[in-house]
Formats: sequence, structure tokens, C-alpha cells
Amino acid sequence: MLGKRLCATIKEEHPKKEILECKIDLTKSNEVERFLNSLPKFDTIFHLAALVPVEDVNQNPSKAFLVNVGGTLNLLSSLKNRTPKIIFASTSHVYGSKNGPLSECDPLNPISLYGRTKLIAEDLVQSMSNALGLDYLVARIFSMHDENQTGSFLRPNLERRFKDAESETPFTLEGGNSKRDFTSAKEVASLLVKLAWSDAQGLVNVASGTPQTVAEFAQSLTAKRLDIVPTGETNNLYADTTRLEEMINATDSQH
Repeated sequence: MLGKRLCATIKEEHPKKEILECKIDLTKSNEVERFLNSLPKFDTIFHLAALVPVEDVNQNPSKAFLVNVGGTLNLLSSLKNRTPKIIFASTSHVYGSKNGPLSECDPLNPISLYGRTKLIAEDLVQSMSNALGLDYLVARIFSMHDENQTGSFLRPNLERRFKDAESETPFTLEGGNSKRDFTSAKEVASLLVKLAWSDAQGLVNVASGTPQTVAEFAQSLTAKRLDIVPTGETNNLYADTTRLEEMINATDSQH
């Protein structure tokens, strides 16, 4: 989903760039090696591949580690003697809950197994890029959503429930009072493209910078007036986007 948005954005904003889509299984190191060796010189890698939905990761942790960690290791290990910039799609789930905006300097304390796998992958990207002399950007993406999302992600799950929701009937919502930083996949793609072909490096939160409760987000997706009843625990994951804004402003001044 993000890959499609990213390709569309690159074609629109950098029409002279050639896009080489990787459709191989990153968990198979031999396939990764053969694929990269078959390519002409390339300047940028967007590493988006991952097992993402928290529910799916919890149900199959071995696959999550194989894909999110093993796939990242295989990709990085195959980049010897190459010098692309790596844009790694990480997640806000590497942080712990905080009653305030999260900056890149805040302690890392993943609240989910998914977050743990991505934090390990972050460490691999940073350590191996430094060892290989590669430029890298670790983009911690916050609560991304898209109208074309499917499966167990929050937005499609809510939209399925809306079909049977009645205005006068309580609409229970797990974590409804939790604050998140909901950002569309289209906006995430636009930000990643701006950062990719700039001098931006290191860690950066990729988000809107505008916190919103899960309940507010749910209501924004439907014209029905919902009687939302929050349930379960409350935790907050929303971004301090100061560093992102500095990077984007520096990028804009370059053009």
C-alpha cells in the first residue's frame, strides 16, 4: 500500500527517476543477492517490506522475526561494494507510551512484539550502514492509514464495523481515548520522497504532528454520528515533528 503510494509520488515528482520494484522474498538471502547483482547501479533503496499488523505478528512471531529482522539483515548483507542511500520504514511502536509528544531522543520501549522486531531492524540498519559506509534514514512512521487498506489494520476494521453501526447504539472502541498521530499513506510517501533525495540522515519521526484520539479518528471516517464508548487501556503515541520539519525546510531551501 505504501509502496504503491511511493511509486506514484516518485513518478510525479521525479519523472526521470527509474523505479526498480523488488518482488522477491527478502527472507531468502540467495534470492536477494541474485536480484541485486542483476540490477544496474542504483542510488536509493526504500526498504518497506515487513509483517506489520500487530495482531498478525502476535499470531506468528517466528514469521515476524524472519521477515522484519531476517529480511532486513539479508538486504543489508547484500549491499557490499554498493553505495545506495537506505530509507528504512520503521514505526512509532518502537517507543513506549508517553503523555506528550515523542521525540527521536525519547527512551525506546516497544509496547508490542511488532515494535520489538522493528527496533532490532533499526539497530541493524544503523550499525551495518555505518560499517559499510552507507547513508541511511530510519523513518519512524506514526499510525499510517489509507483508503485502500485491507486486513486487520485499524481503518479497514473500523469501516467494516460502520456498516452495521447505529447512531443510537453504543459503539465500543478499544483504546478509544488513546492519542495517536494519524497520517495518510499519501502524505507519508510525499515526506519519504522529499527526505530520500536530500541530505537528511539518521532518525526521524514521520507524522502529521497533530495528535488525535482513536475515537476522534473513528468519527472522522464516517458521516454517521457514533455513540463511542472507549474501552480497555489508554496509551499515547504521537510525534514531536521538530526534526522532520527541520529536514524538510532544509530540503526545500536546497531547491
